[in-house]
Amino acid sequence: PPEAELNMEYDGTVVGITDFGAFINILPGRDGLLHISKMDANRRVQRVRDYLEEGDALRVLVDSMDRGKVSLSLVGELSPKPGADLSDSAARGPRRDDRGGGRRDDRGGPRRDDRAPRRDDRGGSRRFASFEDEFSGGR
Repeated sequence: PPEAELNMEYDGTVVGITDFGAFINILPGRDGLLHISKMDANRRVQRVRDYLEEGDALRVLVDSMDRGKVSLSLVGELSPKPGADLSDSAARGPRRDDRGGGRRDDRGGPRRDDRAPRRDDRGGSRRFASFEDEFSGGR
């Protein structure tokens, strides 16, 4: 199949829809993924089908390519389909662009640097050493 070019715009057609995005055919035999997070800049999209259906035409930009996988973003904006139920999306408010701004780790707890220092079993503070501290003075 022909190769897509990075940072190039293509007219594409939606050929598949999943829970996490839509596959867009941009060249004969070459599809790319428009991730659900890139479908609406103003709100969090809960359902791809509220915005796209198979066969829809749209203009996309090639953001990245990795081992044959093509990541796409929109050129312009998508509007929700008439009759789309956006109640879940609207209740959450506008989308945040700083996804990590809540200072939480992957498990939902505070990030390591926000916690109090850990104590060892003897009640003292833990001692941490760097690789350089431990091994540079041995010669």
